[in-house]
Amino acid sequence: MPLPVSGLTEYTIVVDGQQLRYRMGTQAWTTFVWPNPSSQPGASIRAKDYDGRDFTVFEEAGSFGVEKLINSARRTELGNDIFEMAWSGDGITISVRFRIISGSGSSTTTGQGRSTNPFTGMKLPEEIIALGVTRTARPISDDNAVDGDTPNAGSGTNQPVPTGEQNTSNVTPPARVSTVVPNTNSENSPPVQPPTDTTTATDDRSAVTEQQEQTP
Repeated sequence: MPLPVSGLTEYTIVVDGQQLRYRMGTQAWTTFVWPNPSSQPGASIRAKDYDGRDFTVFEEAGSFGVEKLINSARRTELGNDIFEMAWSGDGITISVRFRIISGSGSSTTTGQGRSTNPFTGMKLPEEIIALGVTRTARPISDDNAVDGDTPNAGSGTNQPVPTGEQNTSNVTPPARVSTVVPNTNSENSPPVQPPTDTTTATDDRSAVTEQQEQTP
């Protein structure tokens, strides 16, 4: 309920788009619904004097504008859940009588007109997106392999794949390689003789003949 203020011609209280404009005439209760989802959230109190000057006593945008409006007032309890609320700003003071009527889904309030639920007016997001989620890689086996994937070595027999250190420590030195040439002759062929070097010298040492024979 608005109360007259000397020196002013009118003042306007806005709660979530709902407006109370009082011109120092008949006093009547005005109902505000909060929160009001059909309008822009916020609260404000503006006044005008006889010279036509405008004053902004209080202004707060957003979902918590009404709560800040109530908490910033000087409150005096009058009984029957009625409080006298006074706001001072821009050199003037606006006073009204205030009463909270809780709806079926509203939370209870304290004697100071404050909600006991700290989450009043808050909403859960409609969708939650997780960022930075990592997945632990696991070897692809015959059981969990999909089309186009190749199972890791050792996955079918549950044998671990040796690491680089294990491969280094368990390396077996290569054995000597012997090349065996098959004998294409008959079984009675004489054994292969190693190559011989023959040097023939003449009596007069005028010529030297060197002959080397190699048998495959």
